[in-house]
Amino acid sequence: MFTGKNKEQFEKWCVKTKKYTLVNQSFLAVYMDKDRSLGGLVYWNELPLSMQLGVYLEYLDSVSYHIKSWHDWEYDYYSFNIVNLYGETLKCISGYKSRREALTEAFKKADEIINNK
Repeated sequence: MFTGKNKEQFEKWCVKTKKYTLVNQSFLAVYMDKDRSLGGLVYWNELPLSMQLGVYLEYLDSVSYHIKSWHDWEYDYYSFNIVNLYGETLKCISGYKSRREALTEAFKKADEIINNK
């Protein structure tokens, strides 16, 4: 999902939180049990997308980019905005058919913002 220096930052953050680890320098894995035994190791790409999106949200919060998504019931679409540490809205886009679609696009925009700063 992430690219460039943002991907590097994300991977470092994952290892730093001690909830995640890198395997063979290419697979991001998540420990699913409390004692972190090898049996609890699940490869990143095996996680449901909703769980992956949650980790992306947690990471972006940690680097002071907050993603907000909501549903407009009147027009039946989802929107998102990206807010920085100072409360400034950096991007706001509407018109997505699902929350997953809106969040995926929000992560792409956040990736661009972080890589271009």
